[in-house]
Amino acid sequence: MFAEISILEYWKSEHDLNTLEDACALDAGRGLFAVADGAGTTLFARQWAMALVELFVSCPLLSADPFELDWWLGLARARYTEGLPAPERLPPAVRQKWRREGSQATLAALRVVESEPEYALVKLLAIGDSCLLWRPAGGEVVESFPLRSPAEFARPPLCLPSQAALFRRSFHRLQEQWLRLRPNDCVMLATDALARWILAGGDGSLTPNQCFELVARQVPSSWEAFVEEGRALRGLADDDCTAVVLTCRRTLSERAILLGTTQSYQAALQQERRRAFEEARRAGDRRRMAVLYGDGTAFQEQDLVIFPGEIELARCVAEALDELLWQLRPLLNRADAAEQAALLWQRYAPLLAAEPCAASLRRTLAALGVPGVAVEIGESEEAQPGERPVRGERTE
Repeated sequence: MFAEISILEYWKSEHDLNTLEDACALDAGRGLFAVADGAGTTLFARQWAMALVELFVSCPLLSADPFELDWWLGLARARYTEGLPAPERLPPAVRQKWRREGSQATLAALRVVESEPEYALVKLLAIGDSCLLWRPAGGEVVESFPLRSPAEFARPPLCLPSQAALFRRSFHRLQEQWLRLRPNDCVMLATDALARWILAGGDGSLTPNQCFELVARQVPSSWEAFVEEGRALRGLADDDCTAVVLTCRRTLSERAILLGTTQSYQAALQQERRRAFEEARRAGDRRRMAVLYGDGTAFQEQDLVIFPGEIELARCVAEALDELLWQLRPLLNRADAAEQAALLWQRYAPLLAAEPCAASLRRTLAALGVPGVAVEIGESEEAQPGERPVRGERTE
């Protein structure tokens, strides 16, 4: 399958190219496309959005599995922090806000899994209100994912956080969907203002199909004027407006290029992931094992021996540790912190009392005076790989 591709970006009125908080990236040769919308209420939103889309086209997330997402976000954070100023160089108030809140962004991504002359099989992943919209050739019905109607955009969007302590696997759930595209079908990845405008039929004077068609006809040189006119006359919100538009074609042309595919992780990444998994296994760090194993896709072509129940236990330990930490952090500055922490520990101690990944947690609980918490002699005061330091704010 071939595709004509347009990248359309324009910023809201108080922004410019350098302060645009949307981001997009693509690698058509590998069939990878992504858009993200950084939350403007957080610091370094553009950098986080860019980290997510750039990572997707270099190392795509292959499934919505919560542990796979947890692993992938670790890579995104490493990319994100490389481009940030050192925390000590930030003004104190900025540094405190960033450590407390981090950055947030929505994400919509498309991965081509099969590309044949008569069809392309693609997998969609999304979280929040950045959307994928599509219309079959000759059709008049516009479908969308993950949001289906304009009313859904009224709710605050679920965003991926840059701070590890703010990520919660049970809450930050990606949605996924399979889609089969045929010649002359059109699909676009769009951030929220544009997606909502299309689904609402603009200001109500148009249909979703007409709005979709208007966007699909645009090229980068016409996009600024189109957005400005839409804001002035057709009810388009004054927000960053980003879209990546793919129109499928059967044959090569001046504008159409071949869509490649991505079906698995690159070999070097799989090998590094296995090395890290075996290291975590030797250290007895079940939380890290669970995250590195993810959904298991990266290990399918390797001869790694997984013992019965090993991954299930690792996941249980990881869930218990992360849930306890999530509930404990807001309690640490309370007068009854020890009492409340003791109640939490009673619930989770059967799984965490002897786990190396919970050593930092046990030291914190012992320091609070929680009874019955065993701290092994010789346990370092420094957090070990895989541990999460416990603090009174949901930050680090």
